[in-house]
Amino acid sequence: MSAHRRARILLYATFCGILFLGLVLVARREGHTTIGVKDAQRAGQVGCAQVTAADLHRTSSHWVTLRAIVYGLLADSQGRYEHQRFLLRCPSGLTVLVVNDVSIGQRVPVRLGDVVTVRGIYVWNGLGGLVHFTHHSLGAPQGGWILDHSHVYAWISFRTKTWTGPELGGPAVDRGRVALDFAPLYPARAT
Repeated sequence: MSAHRRARILLYATFCGILFLGLVLVARREGHTTIGVKDAQRAGQVGCAQVTAADLHRTSSHWVTLRAIVYGLLADSQGRYEHQRFLLRCPSGLTVLVVNDVSIGQRVPVRLGDVVTVRGIYVWNGLGGLVHFTHHSLGAPQGGWILDHSHVYAWISFRTKTWTGPELGGPAVDRGRVALDFAPLYPARAT
């Protein structure tokens, strides 16, 4: 066998090996979330205590977990990133807008009346605040997630993701500083 043919076979075998490892990593990532269902259910036992305290003290940029009922579905916001938006209502009447980045994370099939648990970064506003960064973390040890119907949504689903928006880039939040312009994301209250 010639040296040229051996080099081609070795190159082809190396390419196949790298491709196989890449597919294994994608498959492992596909089934991985930042938290298990039981741990998410346990975390949801806080109810709305964390967002109620954040709203009372008008604090922002803190990680919160809340469990509340979906009472409003809003149209997606378009821009640099596509965001799924829905409103949660706590038993106290406090409303919270969930801004779920579906360019980085997963779309959640929420319906009116669903009780969901959400982990993300809280941003205070006069309407009850919003929670964003509800997807896996791009560099930090733990990111956000949404628990709906015993399924944790956090990672991109490569099997179902259609890449019509911007390419997956850097994080929407830069080490705790809010890097998004939230002005177009505030709801006018669901009717």
